[in-house]
Amino acid sequence: MSILHVAWNCTRACNFKCVHCYLDAGTPSKEELSTSEALRLIDSVAELGAKSLVFTGGEPLLRKDLLELIQHTRDLGIQPLLATNGTLLTNATLKILKRVRAGVAFNLPALDGTIYSAFTGVDKKNKEKVLEIIKKCLEDGLQCTLGVAVTNLNLAEVIKIVELAHGLGAYCDMSMTVPVGQASFALLPNPFAYESLLRKLAREWAAIPMSEIDSSLHTHVSVYEPIYVRISTEEGISIPKRPLCSIGETLHVMEDGSVRPCAFADINLGNVRRSSLCEIWGNTVSSQWLRKLRNPRELVGACGTCSYSHVCIGCRVRAKVATESWFNSDPMCTLA
Repeated sequence: MSILHVAWNCTRACNFKCVHCYLDAGTPSKEELSTSEALRLIDSVAELGAKSLVFTGGEPLLRKDLLELIQHTRDLGIQPLLATNGTLLTNATLKILKRVRAGVAFNLPALDGTIYSAFTGVDKKNKEKVLEIIKKCLEDGLQCTLGVAVTNLNLAEVIKIVELAHGLGAYCDMSMTVPVGQASFALLPNPFAYESLLRKLAREWAAIPMSEIDSSLHTHVSVYEPIYVRISTEEGISIPKRPLCSIGETLHVMEDGSVRPCAFADINLGNVRRSSLCEIWGNTVSSQWLRKLRNPRELVGACGTCSYSHVCIGCRVRAKVATESWFNSDPMCTLA
């Protein structure tokens, strides 16, 4: 099985303190990959045949060698994608990002300044700064995405951000919040209010599940939320080819080189300091446990008997955190 995308938490350092952060980022780790190790990692991403490499964190722009690494990524024919809060982007950096045709995904949790500040842990003035930088990126021809992770703090802000993205000519990705790291279940929205939002995204914006991001169905709005596959199917948006939950189908490299099957799942598949990414991917594909985890017939409770289990297996991490079992029902689904 081929892999399309690899994500790399290139640093734990961050100048924000977001309430939903699964990494609990802040200060850099002493175990972060060196420049030479990072260059070898990018080489292995190319050997793996991945189309894109996402530089995330923490705040990637706090790595002094970031632009060198992004340039190396493009030199190898891989699409570099930068996930950032935007506050550290300078005109000089934007020129380089434009030259290498990097995509930029901004963390924009709210347009309301008070909510933005409560979500990010920084002064609300930063929101206006980020909005100006987004406009500058778009003027320079960079492909920009406004990313919003949904919590009970910003549930009512999501549609406003979608509308802003539409008006600016940017993409918008809505993603789930998973109760790990900084986040807890108390931060998650009410499941029924959450489903109402997801249905509105389907009906009014024709948002697609992110598993269909490379298909002809692509619109400017996408959703990374496993249960959205069921909702979009019910609303006639698409018939996904597979469950949106990416566990066991992608690789997420942490700042210390350890590799996870999902950003939120604390499952160590190996370490790029000791094994090649190709070797780790081969072991991931052949893992009987991960195959079992993706098999709807192995799920119990409502997820195990659901008529949508062929396209939706829920979020396995949310199930694990809520019930201590990877195979129980996803508590954010209204059918559970």
